[in-house]
Amino acid sequence: ALIEYIKQIHLGVKGRVLNQKNKPIANVIVEVQGRTHICPYVTNKNGEYYLLLLPGVYILNATLPGFMSLQQKVVLPNGAEKLSAYEFDFIFSMGSTSKKPCPLKPLYSNSVSTFTVSVYFPIFVYIYIYI
Repeated sequence: ALIEYIKQIHLGVKGRVLNQKNKPIANVIVEVQGRTHICPYVTNKNGEYYLLLLPGVYILNATLPGFMSLQQKVVLPNGAEKLSAYEFDFIFSMGSTSKKPCPLKPLYSNSVSTFTVSVYFPIFVYIYIYI
C-alpha cells in the first residue's frame, strides 16, 4: 500500500512554457480552470511548471501578463501503469497581445482573512459565611 501511495506523487501534469523560438518564459501563471482551491504554479527561469492532479479531465490556463492566455484541455489517465506526470508544453506567440492585458494576479489568491472572536468566561463568586 505504501508503494502505491508513493507512486501518486508523480501524478499530474508538467511541462514548460516556451516562446516561438523555443526559449523558456518565466513567471507565467499556470492553473487549473474552475479549481480555485488548487494553488497555481508560476514558472521558474526554465519555464517549467508542475501541477499535482488526480486522474481526470482538466482545462489548464497559462497566463502571461500582457499577452493572451492559453488554454488546453488535458485528460489524465486512471491507472497505476502511468508512473510519470502527463507532459504538455505551452507555446506563446509573442506577436499576439490581447486588447486588455491579462491580470497580474492568479485566479487563486492566498489571501488571509481576519476576524474577531469574543470569549466570555463566567465568573463565579463564592461567599463564605463564618458562624
